[in-house]
Amino acid sequence: MCQRHAGLSASRYWPAELPGVLAATTLVTVPEDPERLVARVVDAHERVDVLVNNAGQGLRVAIEDLDPADLRVVFELDMVAVVAGMQTVLPVMRSQAARSIVKMGSATSLRVLPGLGGYSATKATLNRVSVVYPAVTASEFPRPAACRPHGRRSPQHSA
Repeated sequence: MCQRHAGLSASRYWPAELPGVLAATTLVTVPEDPERLVARVVDAHERVDVLVNNAGQGLRVAIEDLDPADLRVVFELDMVAVVAGMQTVLPVMRSQAARSIVKMGSATSLRVLPGLGGYSATKATLNRVSVVYPAVTASEFPRPAACRPHGRRSPQHSA
């Protein structure tokens, strides 16, 4: 998360502790799942105020050893699923006054790091989408927030 909720530790964001939150397991690479999630949110709250694109998968391998199939899987999750999620929620958000889209980026998209070329490429592509998206929807949406958790270690990093 980009910002901690007052009074909660960063490791605990449970619906019981955040009134009004709808939690649902969603596989963002399965087109029906985000569609179902948006429908559930609209049924429960009659609106969607924010979309947080936080799903992602790292890929640490030298370019010469990179399996194109692995790159496709990461690209599908880190980039294509983000665009699909935006497309799913845009019709609902267009009918509302307040709405935001938050994209979780990576500092690796801004640097050259050995072994991260494939992953960095997916995140750099996502950065470009974040530039094009507000230009296309500038009259309708505020600029999307972008978070780059530079220097932060997640449980996945230490595994």
